[in-house]
Amino acid sequence: MAVITSGNWSFKEPPLKDGDVVEMGNFSQFQPGTEICKDVKDLTIKGGLWINVKAQPTWRVEGGNWAQVPRCSHVHPDWVARGMAECPTDCEHYFGDEWIDIPVEEYRTAKALSVQVNTIDNTDADGVITQKFQKFGPVYRDAIAKVVQ
Repeated sequence: MAVITSGNWSFKEPPLKDGDVVEMGNFSQFQPGTEICKDVKDLTIKGGLWINVKAQPTWRVEGGNWAQVPRCSHVHPDWVARGMAECPTDCEHYFGDEWIDIPVEEYRTAKALSVQVNTIDNTDADGVITQKFQKFGPVYRDAIAKVVQ
């Protein structure tokens, strides 16, 4: 039996064993309802972050931060390399096409590729002109933004 007081096992299988007591740690997973530690029957959870984890019926859950949050590869493209499945182009997180702020380097590349781009000039009270660069493209929102709107 071990008492787990820290550690980050997000997006991977944690090394929990029968009899362990979890007080803290990150056990978050990519997809909602992910089962971890299927062979561990005797586990007490007093704390920790358990996003998208499905607790086994024999575990004693006395605390912790538990939530099921759908994730979108369009919102988190860097997570694909870490094992997250890619969403289809028309996934449930697709919000629509609209103007998106982009850095000047992307604006120059998009302009060269004949992508629909836009420059907005702003003049402040001192007469200083700043520019904002945009392109027209798809916008995705995650489940949290969907609930708020």
